[in-house]
Amino acid sequence: MRKAQHIRTLLAFAGVEWEDKIYQLEPPNGPGRQAWARDKKDGLGLHFPNLPYFVDGELKMSQSLAILRYLGRKHGLYGKTDKELCRQDMVEQQHGDFMMDMGHVVYTAFTLEAKSNYLKETLPTHLDLFTKFIGDRSWLVGDRLTYVDFLWYEILDRQLYLDPECFKDFPAVRDFMDRFENLRNVKEYLRSDKFQKWPLFGPRALWGYKEEDMKLRFPNG
Repeated sequence: MRKAQHIRTLLAFAGVEWEDKIYQLEPPNGPGRQAWARDKKDGLGLHFPNLPYFVDGELKMSQSLAILRYLGRKHGLYGKTDKELCRQDMVEQQHGDFMMDMGHVVYTAFTLEAKSNYLKETLPTHLDLFTKFIGDRSWLVGDRLTYVDFLWYEILDRQLYLDPECFKDFPAVRDFMDRFENLRNVKEYLRSDKFQKWPLFGPRALWGYKEEDMKLRFPNG
């Protein structure tokens, strides 16, 4: 699943080589699930054993946002002034609200009616807030790219699997996506085999895990 995709994309942008360790969690009693159960029990040197986790030399950490923030600081993708840090913190928290709304639909109530309501009411509200927040800036914090842009690209990209035309009334969102996808290293990465476009969510999701769910955006797979 793409829970760590924003982390991978940031690493690609920064020109950092990394190694993925993938646990295949399906079927429930399969070797991948058993391997993760063993590693989680062992702890792997992590304070909070969880997926994804990240190892950088002697540093070991879990929690995807903590990892993303760490990499943002390390690679100069972090706010500097009080104003930048304030915008950074706010839009990170707003991303959490956005993700919660999407998660509610795909994990607990995915029906045609629920999808329709999400696309007609919930999603436009979030896109309108995004548009007003970014204004005429290139990036969410200002003129400099920061880790929250990677965070937001990921969730915005997921919306296109629900409706490939969902940004048609939001040119600021389309422009943001275009700028991001044409960043150095990112453009090549998104087209490479290392980019994991699917699944969007875990096996418990009612939508976003089975390959048939991606057909609307990618009819040919």
